Amino acid sequence: MTVHDATLHPSQRPHLSAMVEDHVHGWMTLLARRAFGWLPRIDPFIGLGTPTSVRVLARVLTSPRRVGRGSPMAVDRGFRSYMTLPAAGETIIVTIGSTRVEVTCDRAGYVDTVIDLVEGSSLEPGWQRVVLQTTGRGPMMRVGHVLIIGPDSQYGVISDIDDTIMETSVPRLAVALWNTFLARPSSRRAVPGMPQLYRWLATRQPTAPFIYLSAGAWNSFRNLERFFTSFGYPRGPKLLTDFGPTATGWFRSGPQHKRVELQWLIETFPQVTWLLIGDDGQSDPQVYAEIASRYPQRIAGVATHLVKPQRDSGGRTAAGGPAGSGGEGTGASKAGSASVPVPMSVPTANARDGLSLRSQLDALDVWPTVT
Repeated sequence: MTVHDATLHPSQRPHLSAMVEDHVHGWMTLLARRAFGWLPRIDPFIGLGTPTSVRVLARVLTSPRRVGRGSPMAVDRGFRSYMTLPAAGETIIVTIGSTRVEVTCDRAGYVDTVIDLVEGSSLEPGWQRVVLQTTGRGPMMRVGHVLIIGPDSQYGVISDIDDTIMETSVPRLAVALWNTFLARPSSRRAVPGMPQLYRWLATRQPTAPFIYLSAGAWNSFRNLERFFTSFGYPRGPKLLTDFGPTATGWFRSGPQHKRVELQWLIETFPQVTWLLIGDDGQSDPQVYAEIASRYPQRIAGVATHLVKPQRDSGGRTAAGGPAGSGGEGTGASKAGSASVPVPMSVPTANARDGLSLRSQLDALDVWPTVT
């Protein structure tokens, strides 16, 4: 049995902003526990792994406990999910099948750990339970879930979230801030045709895992879960980021986060060929092109939702309207300004809605039906 850090980030001294944040959180936690009796609370995320090795994802927060309940408080507007107090350095007990280990959360309260199961034990492919329990005063237990990807899963989907499956308008800062912090979760809209595309993919490959990789913050996890359920997206692990100062600066690098996680997924599940789905609003075309160039045999295709206005050679906005208005892209150059081109052997699809992407993917035959 082995426990090790799942991330591939190098260890380094925290940025000054992170050190200041840690001191502030330390004093606030001390006050909350001594003056108000707040206790550690576990917020499990969705993990993933192989039959013999599981990546556990969770966060431990310091918060008031409602009598008889240990579940997270209801989340409404987005900003409320960012008003959290991490339980830095808290130890929790993780139980998966017959494997039971103690792990310590990081400075922001996160647990991101790969646990190798005890020798001779394994988990069946599909959804499995993981039990997480705090130690010390007022222990609490939460049950989370992990997706076990078995050797029979030959195809999988790695998808961005913002402006790929959910309208966020990240390229327009003011709109993106409103959608993230002030809009109610019930008002969020799916990108036209994307729920239908993802359900079509899931129907053709029932054992395919869906992994949602985003530079968005873990704070939005519960709201994302409600959004996914509401629109019928296939359930799957979400690999998000910590919001706030890191070892290198004020915020984590979104493109680097995606590169690291894509590499981990490709190396951890060598039997899976991945369909990459993103948008051209930020870094997806560049990151996906880099990964496809490094692992061309492991990428089934790259599908891009076009959100940027297309311009003609004179710099004028081309006909076709804003994102989501319909109409298909006509080439890889439409999908962004990637300095590394997608290899010719990797099919690409570019369109302004999910139904057009589905039509292109079907024509390219990059997602065969299991017979």
